[in-house]
Amino acid sequence: RRASRHWGHVHIPQDPERPAIDRIQAVVQVGKQTVPAFSLEAALLARGLADEPIRRVGKGGRVGKWVVPVDDEGCFQVCFFGKPDETFPTVPYEEVYSGAVNAGESAAVYRQVLRGKIALVGDATTVSNDYRITPMGTMAGVEIHAHAIATLLQCQYVQEAPRWLNTVVLCLLPVLI
Repeated sequence: RRASRHWGHVHIPQDPERPAIDRIQAVVQVGKQTVPAFSLEAALLARGLADEPIRRVGKGGRVGKWVVPVDDEGCFQVCFFGKPDETFPTVPYEEVYSGAVNAGESAAVYRQVLRGKIALVGDATTVSNDYRITPMGTMAGVEIHAHAIATLLQCQYVQEAPRWLNTVVLCLLPVLI
């Protein structure tokens, strides 16, 4: 936390009644300090809003003119844009560490992949304990955060249907069957 003013929590709420990870708590309170989610902080940095205060507005949060809708628990739902390991390009750590990303034919490819992008560093190996069940399948935690950042930057918010609509559908479904 001392290395940067911009940091966020990576806590992904887990509910035994809802085993698939599909939401992230937008902010948490640590003492008197409001700490945004890592994905929210990354999106704020990308939008140039990182130094703006986060204000509570109804069931959402507002930063500048940007509003992030949240549920009753203060979480925003993540929109998963594709299958695990297929949505976002990855660069193996050993190629970065060995310098392969800066040498040879692959250097141009990596520059194209990384230019103007948000790069997340995380463990996506199969021996890692950082895999969670999502609506799209088992996914590395770093990839869940990548989907969360994309959700926020593209404003592709997933919201649950109102309770009355669920009731109507549940009543009509047996009649149609």
